[in-house]
Amino acid sequence: MGLTSIGDSPQQAQDIYNKVIKVLDQETRSDNHDFSAFSGYSFPVAWDEHN
Repeated sequence: MGLTSIGDSPQQAQDIYNKVIKVLDQETRSDNHDFSAFSGYSFPVAWDEHN
Protein backbone atom coordinates (compact mmCIF):
# COMPACT_ATOMS: atom_id res chain seq x y z
CA MET A 1 0.00 0.00 0.00
CA GLY A 2 1.21 3.49 -0.70
CA LEU A 3 0.03 6.83 0.54
CA THR A 4 0.52 10.30 -0.87
CA SER A 5 -0.60 13.24 1.21
CA ILE A 6 -1.06 16.69 -0.32
CA GLY A 7 -1.69 19.84 1.67
CA ASP A 8 -1.37 23.60 1.37
CA SER A 9 1.96 23.35 3.19
CA PRO A 10 4.45 20.62 4.02
CA GLN A 11 3.23 20.67 7.63
CA GLN A 12 -0.41 20.26 6.60
CA ALA A 13 0.52 17.34 4.33
CA GLN A 14 2.42 15.72 7.21
CA ASP A 15 -0.53 16.24 9.57
CA ILE A 16 -2.93 14.63 7.08
CA TYR A 17 -0.52 11.74 6.59
CA ASN A 18 -0.23 11.19 10.35
CA LYS A 19 -4.04 11.18 10.76
CA VAL A 20 -4.47 8.62 7.98
CA ILE A 21 -1.77 6.36 9.44
CA LYS A 22 -3.41 6.58 12.87
CA VAL A 23 -6.81 5.56 11.47
CA LEU A 24 -5.30 2.70 9.44
CA ASP A 25 -3.44 1.45 12.50
CA GLN A 26 -6.64 1.57 14.58
CA GLU A 27 -8.67 -0.23 11.93
CA THR A 28 -6.11 -2.99 11.40
CA ARG A 29 -5.36 -3.82 15.04
CA SER A 30 -5.44 -7.55 15.69
CA ASP A 31 -8.33 -7.20 18.17
CA ASN A 32 -10.59 -5.50 15.62
CA HIS A 33 -12.57 -8.41 14.14
CA ASP A 34 -15.88 -6.74 13.29
CA PHE A 35 -16.40 -7.70 9.65
CA SER A 36 -20.18 -7.29 9.72
CA ALA A 37 -20.01 -4.55 7.10
CA PHE A 38 -18.60 -7.11 4.65
CA SER A 39 -20.98 -9.98 5.44
CA GLY A 40 -22.97 -9.54 2.22
CA TYR A 41 -19.96 -8.90 0.01
CA SER A 42 -18.08 -11.53 -1.95
CA PHE A 43 -14.46 -10.55 -2.37
CA PRO A 44 -13.13 -11.25 -5.86
CA VAL A 45 -10.55 -14.00 -6.12
CA ALA A 46 -8.27 -14.32 -9.13
CA TRP A 47 -5.85 -17.17 -9.66
CA ASP A 48 -2.87 -16.84 -11.92
CA GLU A 49 -2.67 -20.29 -13.49
CA HIS A 50 0.40 -19.44 -15.57
CA ASN A 51 2.92 -19.65 -12.72
